[in-house]
Amino acid sequence: MLRAFSLLEILVALLVGASLMSVSGSLFGHVLVHRQNSDETRTAIAQDIALQLLAADVDNSIAGLEPKPAIEVNQLPQGGHRIALKKNTYVQGIVNITLHDIVWTFEPDRITRSVTGGTNPVIMAMGAFRSKITPIKKQAYHLRLDTQTGIKSIILWRKGGKL
Repeated sequence: MLRAFSLLEILVALLVGASLMSVSGSLFGHVLVHRQNSDETRTAIAQDIALQLLAADVDNSIAGLEPKPAIEVNQLPQGGHRIALKKNTYVQGIVNITLHDIVWTFEPDRITRSVTGGTNPVIMAMGAFRSKITPIKKQAYHLRLDTQTGIKSIILWRKGGKL
C-alpha cells in the first residue's frame, strides 16, 4: 500500500533543514572572522619580528669610518625608506666571517631584507605600511611604522658605539 508523507512530517523536515542551514551559515561566518583575525595577528607578528631583526642588525653593524656613517637611510621614490648597513656575517660552510651589506626596504606594501650576494630580497612582512625615520642626534634613528593594526615604533642605535 502506498503511503504519502503527511503535512506535519513535511513541516518538521523543513524545520530541521532550516535549522541546519542556519547553524552552518553561522559557523561559516565565525570561521571567516577567525581567519581574518588570525591573518591580522600573523601580520602583526611578522612586523614585530622584522623590527626586532632590524634592531639587531643595526646593533651588530660595523661602525662607519668618517665621513661615512655605519648606516645609510634614504627615502624611496615610490614612498618608504631604504636602510643600508655593513655587518659581519657567518656563511654556513665557510669558516671565515665576512663583511656583507645588509639592505632593508620599507615599501608601502612590504618590508624586505637582502644580503650582498643573495639572489632575491627576503620579504619579511606584507601589508600596508607608512614608515617615517627621524635621526636623533647622529647617534640613533627613530623608526615609526604606521600599519593597519596600529603604530609600531622602535629606536635604532648601536649599543657598542656611534652610528
